Amino acid sequence: MANIVLRSPTGKDIILSDGTVTTGGYLKYWTGSAWAVKTLKYWNGSVWVQKPLKYWDGSTWIQVQYNINVIGQQLFTANGSFTVPENVTQISAVTVGGGGGGAGGESGRDSGVTGGGGGGLAYGTFAVTPGEVLTIVVGTGGSGGTATNNGTAGTASTIARGGTVLLSGGGGQGGQVESTATRTGGTSTGTEREGGGSGGSSSATANTGGGGGGAGGYSGDGGAGGSSGAGSNGTGGGGGGGGATNAGQGYGGGGVGVLGEGTSGTGGALNAVGTGGSGGDNATRPAGGLYGGGGGACDDDTDGAGGAGRPGAVRIIWGSGRSYPNTNTGDL
Repeated sequence: MANIVLRSPTGKDIILSDGTVTTGGYLKYWTGSAWAVKTLKYWNGSVWVQKPLKYWDGSTWIQVQYNINVIGQQLFTANGSFTVPENVTQISAVTVGGGGGGAGGESGRDSGVTGGGGGGLAYGTFAVTPGEVLTIVVGTGGSGGTATNNGTAGTASTIARGGTVLLSGGGGQGGQVESTATRTGGTSTGTEREGGGSGGSSSATANTGGGGGGAGGYSGDGGAGGSSGAGSNGTGGGGGGGGATNAGQGYGGGGVGVLGEGTSGTGGALNAVGTGGSGGDNATRPAGGLYGGGGGACDDDTDGAGGAGRPGAVRIIWGSGRSYPNTNTGDL
């Protein structure tokens, strides 16, 4: 069975039909403004003749039997919609929620300040209908709180069919001032969810600012932000948690990449950032890393702002033999 995939010089798919309408196949090509159809023909010496594709096996001509394998991928970093391409009946996708923002500090307080939780990750492979439109929502990162103010929560990244949420990477909670209570990371849900992990949490002690939580992984959770010292490592490809701060602005949690499961991020030491997992970005001081890292809190005895949580993302791939968490998930 021959497997035919054609690509144009600009990277657009050229789709070869199975010839069910005509005796031969047809090619679609890009005119510069639209896809146009050309019937597959050959020159017999006097006229163009439409014939099925055949190949020579050394003794006879055999008609080629072929499957259509349309290959592609699309990354969403803003809300939108996804129209299923022609001849595509299955897609695989990942969603990462936005990380929560860390809370701000206040000089002379010494009562604890927490960072933001990391965004959750969910992935799955599921059937679709060519031409159907799926709704894409990309989670925003939470804002870091100014001095004496809480951070805000990140929001969920989702893929939905009508009112049914197929995949959802939840947003991390925002950090809180004058608090040592744990702020949780985003969840991993959806009717088509096959795997994924929660974002890392953040907590603090009475004289520190908590590190931001790492973004969730493909087969494990993001690392927790440090409460009085180092943050924990991510698992299953998740981002590492940021270390706690005992002076000045805090340290964010690592983000997670969307090209498939890879190495987990490491937790930051005291006064150090968490690193990204699966190719995601390392955190900064005080913000989290892309995608979905939670922002670090400001030290509770410092007048300063907490770090921003980083936004999430949605990525969809299609084509035979491609599926999350790590089967041919890179860009093709």
